Amino acid sequence: MRLNPSWLPACKVVELGSGLGCCGVTAACFGADVVLTDLVDVVPQLLRTIELNRGPISDGNGKAVAVELKWGSNVQPILDVWGQPPDLILMSDCVYYEESLQPLLDTLRALCPPRKQILISQEFRDTGRQEFFIGTFLRYLSETFDIIEVVDDLDEVYRSKDIHVYLATKRAFPSDGEDRKPTV
Repeated sequence: MRLNPSWLPACKVVELGSGLGCCGVTAACFGADVVLTDLVDVVPQLLRTIELNRGPISDGNGKAVAVELKWGSNVQPILDVWGQPPDLILMSDCVYYEESLQPLLDTLRALCPPRKQILISQEFRDTGRQEFFIGTFLRYLSETFDIIEVVDDLDEVYRSKDIHVYLATKRAFPSDGEDRKPTV
């Protein structure tokens, strides 16, 4: 999982649940073409974050835009940004309550074409319920995606036992050409 310097330039990236936009803006600073997404009331803050980082984004030859996205709703506006699906989806701390699991899974399946990847970072907090939600999310995601937990390649200084990183790759189902859509 060590970062290859030629990996992100020109990569089309969607960040889900961007919040302040740290992950997506960082990818843009490394040359990615990023769509940061969150609920409508968060988009103004994302626009501000992008504007505050316009110099480093430009220096890295990246791009960043903010688009409203409520999980489980139409993803076509995201796909219309490039006219094609993203190369990579980023998620950081997006699994936090049960009601969001099915809409999040639906959004991931709609946005991610076969053989493309999702990079998931999730902090395991001190609540048993959250660990249950994460386990449930990963179990249902594994019906459509191959998932590996990234452990050895994380930076020794910055890794934490509470933060788990997963790489999910969407499987292709050649028998019917469509992915199966399990429900939570």
